[in-house]
Amino acid sequence: ILTFLIALADGFNPCAFFVLTFLLASLIGLAGARKKIILVGGIFIFFSALFYFLFMSVLLNVFQLGGKVKILTLIAGGIAVFAGLVNIKDYFFFQKGISLTLPKGHKKRFLQRVKNLSLAKSTLALAGATAIIAATVNIYELLCTFGFPMIYTRILTLRNLSPLEYYLYLAFYNLVYVLPLAVIALIFAITLGKKTFSQLWVRRLKLISGFMILFLGLVLVFKPKLLESALTAFVVMLGAIMVSGLIIILNSFYRKR
Repeated sequence: ILTFLIALADGFNPCAFFVLTFLLASLIGLAGARKKIILVGGIFIFFSALFYFLFMSVLLNVFQLGGKVKILTLIAGGIAVFAGLVNIKDYFFFQKGISLTLPKGHKKRFLQRVKNLSLAKSTLALAGATAIIAATVNIYELLCTFGFPMIYTRILTLRNLSPLEYYLYLAFYNLVYVLPLAVIALIFAITLGKKTFSQLWVRRLKLISGFMILFLGLVLVFKPKLLESALTAFVVMLGAIMVSGLIIILNSFYRKR
């Protein structure tokens, strides 16, 4: 249950949503658009899961080498707190100063590659180009919500499990992580791009994920044993959603005035 909750929260990755919808939008108007959207979306989602799994496997091994040394838990929690604060900052000052998102320079190259995607002359060429884009962009997507895998892998290594169990949990985590992306791709294929993902929603999701990472990071620093309970994670995430919702409502009201 704990794995499912954290992975699902992590799955609402604003950077991944924005990149995926932009990628799929480039296919609108092409012959056989729906089939191409499903193909490109599937390849992107596969690479998202693969890179996240590899990244979390590295974290897992780092934490396992350190055993249950308390300082590693404090470091993981501290990094998560920092990542959470940066994401919260991005809601108010998007991509200003330190920002855990796709750098502007790389964003331009990404946009150009996406434009070239629509020029692919065969399904194989389209799949190959998508794989290259997904492989490069997913490295930067890790920055958006890397606090979640940092927290989760540390919680995981504090449990006495077999090597197989550790990796099965990581596999399950990544399966849940890509579920929201799969839903986005499906909706896009059905509506053919009528439902898009704007920058406003990127900022809002960064705010929500920022508070979730911040709160979970603080618990990991001060009371890591509380995270042995799925109820703690649920309460923390619910609290983050409520605080974020209040800020979004107040900010919208202020802007209208």
